Amino acid sequence: TSLELSGALHLSESDPKRLALGGTIQVDSARFEKNLDLVTLIREVPSLLFQTAQDTREERTHLPDIDLDLGITATRNVFILTTWLGAELRGDLSIAGTLAEPNISGSLDTLSGWFGINNRRFDVTSGQVFFEPLSSTPTLEVLAESYARSRAGDNVLVLLEAEGSLLSPRVRLSSDRGYTQEQLLSLFTSGGGVAGVEIRDIANNNLTLEPPKEQLSVWEVIQSLITGIATIDSLSIEPRVNARRGQLEPTIVAQKNLLPHVNLIGESFFATPGDDARLSLQYDFTEKMSLAGSIDTVTSESESALGVDLKYTVLDKSPPFLTLSFVGNQALSESELRQSQRLAPNSHIPQSDLHRLEDSITRHYIENGFFDASVKAICKEASRHFCRDLSLDIHEGSVGTVAEIKLKGDPIPSGVNLSELFAVPNNQAANQKYLDKVTAEIIRSLRLEGYIQSRIKGSYVPLPTQENKYVLSLILSTGTPVTFTFTGNTIFSAEDFLKTINLLERKQPFGNNTISILVENMERKYREAGYLYATIDYQKQRDPVTERLNFIISINEDIQTHIDRVRFEGNSTLTEDMLRELIPSPETSSRLFDPNFAIDEEIKDNATLLQEIYVEEGFPSATVRGDIIPLRGGKLVDVVYTIHEDERTVADWLTIEGFPAILPLPPEPIAPYSIPKANGYIDTLFVTLQDHGFLEPNVWSELDTNRNTLTVHILPGERTVISEVSILGIADLDRENIEETLNIAEGAFWNVDLIREARRRLLRTGLVSRVDITKEDIQPHRVRLLVEIVERRLQTLEFGGGANSAFGVHLFGEATDKSLFLDGRSLALRFDTYYDNTQGNISRGLANLRYNDPSFLETDLSLSENLQFQKIDLSTQEFDLERSSFSSLLYRNYTDGGHFAFGHTILHENLSNVTPGAILSSLDSGGLNLSFLHTTIGLDQRDDPLNARRGYNLQLDGHLASEALGSDANYYSLGGAASFLLPFSLEHYQFALANNTRSEASWTFAGTQHIPISQRYYLGGRTTVRGFRENSLGPRGSDGAVIGGDFSFLNNLELRYFPGPTTSLHVFLDQGNVYLQEQELNLDALRYSTGIGMRYLSPIGPIGFDIGHPLDEKPGEPSIRFHFQVGATF
Repeated sequence: TSLELSGALHLSESDPKRLALGGTIQVDSARFEKNLDLVTLIREVPSLLFQTAQDTREERTHLPDIDLDLGITATRNVFILTTWLGAELRGDLSIAGTLAEPNISGSLDTLSGWFGINNRRFDVTSGQVFFEPLSSTPTLEVLAESYARSRAGDNVLVLLEAEGSLLSPRVRLSSDRGYTQEQLLSLFTSGGGVAGVEIRDIANNNLTLEPPKEQLSVWEVIQSLITGIATIDSLSIEPRVNARRGQLEPTIVAQKNLLPHVNLIGESFFATPGDDARLSLQYDFTEKMSLAGSIDTVTSESESALGVDLKYTVLDKSPPFLTLSFVGNQALSESELRQSQRLAPNSHIPQSDLHRLEDSITRHYIENGFFDASVKAICKEASRHFCRDLSLDIHEGSVGTVAEIKLKGDPIPSGVNLSELFAVPNNQAANQKYLDKVTAEIIRSLRLEGYIQSRIKGSYVPLPTQENKYVLSLILSTGTPVTFTFTGNTIFSAEDFLKTINLLERKQPFGNNTISILVENMERKYREAGYLYATIDYQKQRDPVTERLNFIISINEDIQTHIDRVRFEGNSTLTEDMLRELIPSPETSSRLFDPNFAIDEEIKDNATLLQEIYVEEGFPSATVRGDIIPLRGGKLVDVVYTIHEDERTVADWLTIEGFPAILPLPPEPIAPYSIPKANGYIDTLFVTLQDHGFLEPNVWSELDTNRNTLTVHILPGERTVISEVSILGIADLDRENIEETLNIAEGAFWNVDLIREARRRLLRTGLVSRVDITKEDIQPHRVRLLVEIVERRLQTLEFGGGANSAFGVHLFGEATDKSLFLDGRSLALRFDTYYDNTQGNISRGLANLRYNDPSFLETDLSLSENLQFQKIDLSTQEFDLERSSFSSLLYRNYTDGGHFAFGHTILHENLSNVTPGAILSSLDSGGLNLSFLHTTIGLDQRDDPLNARRGYNLQLDGHLASEALGSDANYYSLGGAASFLLPFSLEHYQFALANNTRSEASWTFAGTQHIPISQRYYLGGRTTVRGFRENSLGPRGSDGAVIGGDFSFLNNLELRYFPGPTTSLHVFLDQGNVYLQEQELNLDALRYSTGIGMRYLSPIGPIGFDIGHPLDEKPGEPSIRFHFQVGATF
């Protein structure tokens, strides 16, 4: 973490005996980084998955009561960089209130960013975090995008919208194709494409953790590769199809930036590490060209597959926002300068910030030993506030070198050998890295010898007699040496105690109060382990010869105590059960009602929490005190919370007067209505009014104790009108089409929902990559709407090729064209194939040509036309398949949860390697032509389609294939599915009962005897009947081959328990089977399985696993089956 601030602060008296801190702070640069290494990962992942209440507690820090009046601004250069997230922010915040209870208002905006891992990441097109006064949790509004690809090869632009509380935002997925959220989540998480070298877009981003950037010798390069391989720059568990097992499985994907532009990527299945593991090395020649080599252990082949691919991007998806050129730099490369300043084609640099950029690059040169360097930034072209074409004119000067190291102040103590450190290497640059290395090694060596108060200051001083020669001048203060001696400790070691003060890693020097801090930390450590009566004393002894201080710390651990009961006294109005209901967090509830040990700090926090609950429930003068009461024998204690409720001030009735009838009234809080509840509701009313154009409302409340009524009075004021609409940034697009898509007319009222929906419409066209909509006041209650867009390229093109030892010559490419229509319609061509020279055919691959119209005939219907060839490896079926298809689909999603689709598909299938026992007719092998109509109607009334807690989902679908349509088979099918979720609670534990029922049937007619094998139903596996192999249920042939069926029935029943807001555990009972209707439909033949599972409820859907066991296991079937699960199946 690094932070550079500038500004002015002043401390004054706001009232007698009360201090106030005010001023402005400019954030010049901030960088928050978090890396992961393998050791840290192994150590921390279990604790992250299975956090206890004690692990997640929040400590309250008691701060002095100082009034605040601060302004904090950052125009750019605020970075958050982790293996999971990268973002550049700007912000404008105001902080009022007190130091103990600050009141933050304002917002943080993303200039650019991403979240997710590797090629499965979302790029943030716009994002804001809002801080509202009196609101405990900031709110979030993010719009991001990604491209997802299914196994069929479709390339879909996926838009993610997140809004609401920062801790639990509502997430919605949409696309330029009109898919439902469930389809998009499945598409995004299912993994796709064909096997082979995957070239990942890694290096072309300024928001990633930095690779090594210093100039290295050959030996140092080799050493860097060896020693650096243990750390990882990016780690994810991603879904990928296991070709051998034929199912989706978790894949560990680790990425290491070995050198600039060189990345090592390893992939291995979590459950079966030997299946299709892959190791690849990628080198990025330029931003447009990448080379990747790989070695794969492909289980379908006898040997590992070696592959190499070269990819070239002719036209990328989005043009650069910033054109950047460097002039005059020779010693430091353009790549290093870009990385040091986090400059990339998507960087947003305000014109007002150019002097800060000049200063920052100059400091970077000075840190590298160029003390005479200077930089001039010239903005050649600007778009409103930001530079679009920037030139950096650099005068480097000569690099300074270190002539010698001189030590001033205290001498190095005897016994501390630093002679090698003071031997300066030849031509050592006088840079910051060398200075930090020398000073850090001196401090570490001294601390190991007990000089914990040592401090050192270093600087470079020019030698007047030699040009570009510098002396590294060090001023050392060693302080008094210290020894800590611990006696009486059996539970914890000396190392455990010293870790509490971070002895060796701490950067700041230790002071005279170190012993007091150490003893306090030790006492806290014992209390947390249940040793309530542990006492710690220390004596100080000074050696008269060496002046060394020896702290002899004596510990009396005493006995471990446990809690007998937690009691509440004085709570006549709010019973213990009512208090439990008012604490929704299981972790907090467990810490209060069911603690393991009596920890004084936690008890004080719990008392504060209870007092806050009482105030919220209408007891403004309530007080709560927590005490520990020892019981006989001392091994047990009671924790007693003594509550003084005092008078309650609430109303049973709430009246709203003056709220505009044309607006939806926000849901009222649950009675009774206390003052804090009323204030929270007033805040909600205030925001609702502002969001709908009443920008200066007046809202206040009045409590009538005689009528027991709380009245909220509203004077909404005049509603703000959009007088003008200005669209900026149009270059190649058609302005009329953009205005029509925006659909905001002059004279409309200001409405946040209207603005958000307009932005969504523009982004869904796929024509723009960013939309910023702001307002400018032009006169009272009249605003100008400024819509600034960043165009995408109307044409994109990338292609490549290579070779694979197992599959042959590899050719791939993708092109899209929206310039033919300029209204969102597009043509896209994609191919990804392997040609085997030895067999003279395509070994695997796909190719498709797609036309997409998001507004068919200027209606809400979307049209997709797709021509596709696909060679599919079906490892869980009794056949292999080559398929050519042409499909047309009309679809629409409704805002009330409904969706509708109707289409026609023509298939030509070539069925090969069909197991003989699975063949029922001539339609089950060789060439097959199918032509059918299909439709789907659905209604989704769940509260959240991605992480549902309640509601239901219904769907009906049908198919009709006929010779009249050009089909070789005549059949029709009907299917239906219904699922529901019913939440309930026991005590303070949250549960849900979830059930999913699905049934499908097909019938032949006009001489067709059997449904073709590729269109039959199959069950078994992770999304159907867990505990069985994929597609393994139903009738079998004489040789044991799975035949499939023309009737299927499935039911999944789950009991889900939610130990926390982001975790669920469940037990399940699945039943189902497939049948041939020509045989007897015997529901007694249903197969059953049961098991357990766990889910992490991520913002974009559940991720977890199931372990299933067949209840009626048959010979050859597995007793236990592990299933990795991404997304909600019901």
